[in-house]
Amino acid sequence: MTRSANPLAGAEDARIGEGLRLRLGQLVAQNSQAAVARAGGATESSVHRYLKGRRIPVEFCVRLCQQLHVNLGWLLMGAGSAGAGEGNLLAQELTGEMEGLVRVLAALETERGSGMDTKGARHFKALNSVLEDWKRAQAAVARRIAPIAERLLTELELATSRYNEVRAQDLAQSLAFLEQFGLPAESQAKLDLQRSSLSHLRRDYHESARIRERLLWKQLLRDADNSAEVMSLGASTLAALHVVAEHARAARIGDALHAAYRHSSPTHESWNRLRATRSFALAETGRLTEALSELGTALAYLPDAFRAQHWGHFQRMQVMAGLLSPAEARLIEPGLQSRSRVLELIRVAVVDPQQATLQGLLADAGKLGIAPSPPDLPGFAACLHEALGGKPGRALKKWDAADRQQQVGTDWRGPYLRRAVTLAAFVSPAEARRRIDALKKEAPDSAPRNITDELAWYLTLQKLDLRGTLAAEREQLQARLQALAGAGYAMIARLLRL
Repeated sequence: MTRSANPLAGAEDARIGEGLRLRLGQLVAQNSQAAVARAGGATESSVHRYLKGRRIPVEFCVRLCQQLHVNLGWLLMGAGSAGAGEGNLLAQELTGEMEGLVRVLAALETERGSGMDTKGARHFKALNSVLEDWKRAQAAVARRIAPIAERLLTELELATSRYNEVRAQDLAQSLAFLEQFGLPAESQAKLDLQRSSLSHLRRDYHESARIRERLLWKQLLRDADNSAEVMSLGASTLAALHVVAEHARAARIGDALHAAYRHSSPTHESWNRLRATRSFALAETGRLTEALSELGTALAYLPDAFRAQHWGHFQRMQVMAGLLSPAEARLIEPGLQSRSRVLELIRVAVVDPQQATLQGLLADAGKLGIAPSPPDLPGFAACLHEALGGKPGRALKKWDAADRQQQVGTDWRGPYLRRAVTLAAFVSPAEARRRIDALKKEAPDSAPRNITDELAWYLTLQKLDLRGTLAAEREQLQARLQALAGAGYAMIARLLRL
């Protein structure tokens, strides 16, 4: 089929031609028809005919843009803005097409030799000249913006570390503007990493995890031999996936990185950080023995600050394995008391029948300045402790008041409502059923985020002894917990026998 016989091709040509004539008309209105004719190397009558529908030669467009300093991408395709400053040249979307066209013309010239006509040669030279101008402009702008981008990145990192969301958002927007001109690879990686931190600051934890995962694969493709960088980024990616409860995905990524870098030095800090964060996913996916081995070995080689931060994770795994009770774990190495340790022990204490341990941990949280506000884990533990103490109605009111005041984010809506059901179970079965209906309506896809949540939810269903719609869920959860008990989770086995 010929081009002219194709109605779709004809319609597309007509659309492009009409857009080109409209933009040429704008230049005529701004500069006069005579000025446009002189700049493009044509007569005024030719320009008049172009505006009336005559085909506009590409040579005319190229020369016109060169003489009037107009963005060729804007004139031909409407890409970018009309002014041909360095920024606009860099931002124009036509660059790839233009470069491809030059290469095709160069290939034709090589194949045909001197057979290329004079008009074709002029066309090629004009396009090649524009492309060279673009490359020079790109290099010049890159040299100018590189130090500016580095300063903005330093300010952005400082803003996110200080939890200054407004300042961080402003800086990220400024860097996004510079990004269109092409940042150095190292600066681009830093910017993406800070975007992940900003998403975490905005409590968009899923987006933060996705950004870090993309960065990890980019780093693997670009420079897999830079093991320290890959392992450091891998550790932060696994930690981000742990926050959003994507434990199975984190375990798969952790296994791949572990296989790739298993020959690393056993004392390498990045390697041990990767092993430590991988252990969280292993524990949540039923590989408790492996998790204890990985984390225990890693902590032996890591700095004291990191060891103190993750000692709570190790103790929680020991409690789940039945090697320690929550009360014993609380008394071991009190000098390593930290926010992380107290929170991890509270996670197991909330499902432990010895409420004195939970009360002691809540006191520890208070000494560390961890306010037991209801949306947080210590807050839930405090409410649960109050409910167990015979005041479930007041505990549930506190939980509801926190919901109204703080507006828990979408990511945490399901867990928040599940904890409300647990507290309501101590009030009455009717109140618990009402809360379960709210959970199904507001967070229908919600599931327990970790093993502790699974245990708490199972014990809640057991307490309510509900029939009907929740019976299948209770049976599935019991089967999952029994499988974990068989994998070495002694605490789960003990609680299932209660």
